[in-house]
Amino acid sequence: MGLLDLCRRTVTIRRPTNTSDSVGGVVASFSDQFTNVRVSVQAATADEIETWSRRGVQISHRIYLASSLDVRLGDVVIDGSVTYRVTAPPFDMGDRGRAFKILALQVQ
Repeated sequence: MGLLDLCRRTVTIRRPTNTSDSVGGVVASFSDQFTNVRVSVQAATADEIETWSRRGVQISHRIYLASSLDVRLGDVVIDGSVTYRVTAPPFDMGDRGRAFKILALQVQ
């Protein structure tokens, strides 16, 4: 069984773009970067949350991908009615190009 078999959820990954509003303020708008991405979402363990917190990174979930995507800090992952903000970009688990993990914080 490969990682793709465990990736049963389909999400959309969106990227924020800052634009100026009519009074000179900054407004973030989001545009789809990737749609219909198969992932597995798992809650982070207490140990993981503590370890990453010491590094200044807030996480609540791990998101696993079976392919490498240009996901960046600040991107959001939309899983139905739940939104996660990417707090650490994907890293290759095992350096084989087969499994990638994103650290994220649930915001809704």
